[in-house]
Amino acid sequence: MTEDKKETPTIEIPTTEKKKEKLTARALFQMFGPFRETMQKDGWRLFKVLLAAFLCAFGVNVFLHPSGMLPGGFGGVSLLLQNIFQSFFNIQISFSLLNIALNILPAALAFFIVGRKFFAFSIVYIVAFSLFVDFLPKFAFTTDPVLNVIFGAVFNGVSAAVALNANASGGGTDFIAMIASTKYNIATWNYIFVFNVVVLLISGMLFGAEAAMYSMVFQLGSTILVNRLHARYQRKTLFIIANECEPIATDLQRLTNHGVTIFEGVGNFSQEPRYLIYIVVSKTDMPAIKRYLKKAEQTVFMNIFDSEELEGRFYIEPLE
Repeated sequence: MTEDKKETPTIEIPTTEKKKEKLTARALFQMFGPFRETMQKDGWRLFKVLLAAFLCAFGVNVFLHPSGMLPGGFGGVSLLLQNIFQSFFNIQISFSLLNIALNILPAALAFFIVGRKFFAFSIVYIVAFSLFVDFLPKFAFTTDPVLNVIFGAVFNGVSAAVALNANASGGGTDFIAMIASTKYNIATWNYIFVFNVVVLLISGMLFGAEAAMYSMVFQLGSTILVNRLHARYQRKTLFIIANECEPIATDLQRLTNHGVTIFEGVGNFSQEPRYLIYIVVSKTDMPAIKRYLKKAEQTVFMNIFDSEELEGRFYIEPLE
């Protein structure tokens, strides 16, 4: 007699389950894709904030400190208080302690009014800048006060613009400026300059007018740079002449989140119908608009104006 061999049963996974497994893995990848992009974006933002803090501290220690000048904002107030305690009371207080303490209240207001990520990255800047000022060496490239004013203004202005364009700030008066800009949709750096001048007048009365006067020139140069480089509250008015208004008008509205007005006209040379597309945008929108128009199917003529003042509703992307 022959015995039947027992066959080991094989279990096959239905194809639907295999597909389900693949779809699940893909879904997980898609789920964490935006998170990965956010991490990359925030990592680049953190790098810019730390770079801005380093540049500002380097400018203070190398160009301002040797000449007895003060930076703007609460950093200048902190150095002024440090000099007062040291000169009149013979008390040594670290810059980090003073600067961080002065920024507590404005930081709390920024947390509730401007945005949580703005608050977090600004705190990183404040702490990093304070530590850099305390621990980076203080030395002078030159004793010429004019050169120190020029290069100090460049380092301070560029560092402030880098931080602001990374949606962070140097704290103190920058917090106040961003709070006012968020609530009233205006650039307030010229008002901050007035505050800095008042601080420098006090410094001039206590420690000599010459260094304070150089500091005022430094503040003026730094403020001009920030106004030029910080593009968030700068607007551009565009007049675009096209043979057809669509799809350009709709695409621009979708691209910028700003309304578009269309006028019909006639080209005087060709006597053919033309459309004038009118739109006001943020300066930060301009690179994307130019890229779009270069790829557009029809050739357009665009005229660009600086918009100094606006009345009415104008959309600005909120800070995180």
